[in-house]
Amino acid sequence: MRSYKVAVTGGIGSGKSVVCDIIKELGFKVFSCDEIYDDLLLNDDFVRGACDAAGVEPIEEGGKISLDRKAVSQKVFSNEQARARLEAFTHPEIMRELTSRMDGAGGLCFAEVPLLFEGKFETLFDEIIVVLRGFRDRIEAIVERDGLSEEEIISRMKSQVDHERIAGKAHTVIRNDCAPEALRERIEIALEKIIEKANRNS
Repeated sequence: MRSYKVAVTGGIGSGKSVVCDIIKELGFKVFSCDEIYDDLLLNDDFVRGACDAAGVEPIEEGGKISLDRKAVSQKVFSNEQARARLEAFTHPEIMRELTSRMDGAGGLCFAEVPLLFEGKFETLFDEIIVVLRGFRDRIEAIVERDGLSEEEIISRMKSQVDHERIAGKAHTVIRNDCAPEALRERIEIALEKIIEKANRNS
């Protein structure tokens, strides 16, 4: 069965993971770029490539190598060129593995893709869900989740596309500005329309 691929994206702190968790609870196949990245980090060649791109040394222990995530985070946060090099290496690798897994799953399937528009990966998907959330709510969510400063959060936001503007381009929009029960209802309504499209294209 042909797969009908739906990307779930949005800015940092928008609630992409929450939306994907609900979609998964409703019985749909959901993939995660972050999980795929973790899987790829078990591959020595991928780790070496990521380290070379970021300009850091891998951690070597017991004959195995691993990515020094703290060193990479510090390097790319302060060095735009290093971040661009790292993303140019890791993102295509992640997307290749993601699309392979979605093709293998067949039918209607979803994937959380944080930097979909930034990486220009829209064409890999049949449909896109954009999750939107208020500016202050996003900042508060990230502070609680990651413990970052407001300055760090705003800097990361500025490196991403304006999803409010992107959302108007015929994508499915889910606004995460309500109680959990209402959000679930919004997701269910959106899924009904997506299922209809997927069935027409099956």
